Amino acid sequence: MKKNILVLMGLILIIFIFQFINYLFPPALAITLNEPLPKEAKIAEHVIAPIIRLILTITGSAALVMFVYGGFILITSGGTSNLIQKGKNILIWAVIGLLFVMWAGVIANWIITGLSQGKLPSGVPTLPPTTPGP
Repeated sequence: MKKNILVLMGLILIIFIFQFINYLFPPALAITLNEPLPKEAKIAEHVIAPIIRLILTITGSAALVMFVYGGFILITSGGTSNLIQKGKNILIWAVIGLLFVMWAGVIANWIITGLSQGKLPSGVPTLPPTTPGP
C-alpha cells in the first residue's frame, strides 16, 4: 500500500514538474527582441505581475493535488471513520486554500492595475511627496 502511494505521489510530482518546464526553459523565439520591455515599462505590470501569476499557478496546482489526495483518501478509506474524516478535512482545507489563493489573486491584480495606471487604489497608504533638498 505504501509503495503504491509512493508511486502515485512520484507520478504526480513528475506531472507537476513537466507542467512548469516552459517557465524553466522557454522555447526558442523565431525573432530577436531588440527591446524586450517597452521604453515606458512599469515594474508592476512587466515584472511583478508575471511573478504573481506564476505563484498563483503553482498554488492553484497544489490545491488540485490536495483535491486528488483527499479524494483518494476518501475512496480508499474502506468505511473507516477516521480515514473518512481525514479525507473530508483535506478536501475542506483544499477548498479554503483555493479560495484564499483566488482572493489573493484578485487583490494583487487590483493593486497592480492601480500601480500600472500611476495611482494606487483607494485605501492603500502612500508616501508623502518628497521635495528636493537645498
